[in-house]
Amino acid sequence: MSLQELARREPCEDEFREGYMIADHRLPMGPRDMSHIQTLWDAYLKNFRDTCSPQFWDFFLKIHSFPVNIIDTVLTSARKTFIAKQTPEWKRFPPTRRAVLDKLNKLQNFWPRVLHQTTMDLTSFALPSGTKSLVFKFVDPVWAWIIAARKQHPLDLHWKPVAQNPCNTVYGGGIQYGECFRQACATCPPGAYPMCFALHWDGTSGGGISSTPICIGVSNTNSASADTQFCIGYMPMVPDDKRPEFSKLPASTTLKFYIRQQCCIAILRVLESTTAKGVICRLPNSQYTEVERWLFPRLTAMNFDQPEAQLFFGSYY
Repeated sequence: MSLQELARREPCEDEFREGYMIADHRLPMGPRDMSHIQTLWDAYLKNFRDTCSPQFWDFFLKIHSFPVNIIDTVLTSARKTFIAKQTPEWKRFPPTRRAVLDKLNKLQNFWPRVLHQTTMDLTSFALPSGTKSLVFKFVDPVWAWIIAARKQHPLDLHWKPVAQNPCNTVYGGGIQYGECFRQACATCPPGAYPMCFALHWDGTSGGGISSTPICIGVSNTNSASADTQFCIGYMPMVPDDKRPEFSKLPASTTLKFYIRQQCCIAILRVLESTTAKGVICRLPNSQYTEVERWLFPRLTAMNFDQPEAQLFFGSYY
């Protein structure tokens, strides 16, 4: 089935009104099983944690976002001050951030399981650098949503729309009051819930380095916290973008439009592959017990500033 036919298929009109309670259901065959990937991820984190001592993690987790030189100074000083040399604890207390990454690299790599890659054909642009293609790598958006959703308080995630008075509808109470969320819920079969996505990107620069991170956001919550977002990749660039004379040409703008659209197509194609049969994953309920859910991805928001929105939606690709 072509992408055009998938986009034009009739929506599911099944409506259901049950108690607002998330419970296990007998799931049909066909949904994408992300619960298995979550099990592998938890094992990966445990194996990494076991490579270092509990004392090390007490120090490292409080400073891991600091500059590298500060991390190295703190770890080295703590090791010399509090850990006896030539003991098992000494060997399990890495003195630098690089030593921590070396331990991580020795583990079986998890990330290839949740990475995607697409190649863009650039031959029609006849670039001065001779670049014929461009590779775009990104984290699976479904996996990114699950990671971000697991960081949210269970009561902050909404799964059913609020019942509205047809004579006096209101929309200011949150996403659970909105028509978009109601329609997303209506397209899910009984026992399933919407996995609402936000997709956005924005260019930034600093220290002479520029990049355009692409983020997936959890739209089942009204929280504006940064932990509702997950960066799945960066907009790729061609060598010609660094040449000032090329950036002044109309071909530069056309190329940027094309790359932006191809990246978006690749991400939406992954989402589209799961919209018909859904995704199985584990999320904590209000009792903080992980429950297997049957969720259906729905793109409900694309949060752009005006220039980015104009560039994206004004393209013909």
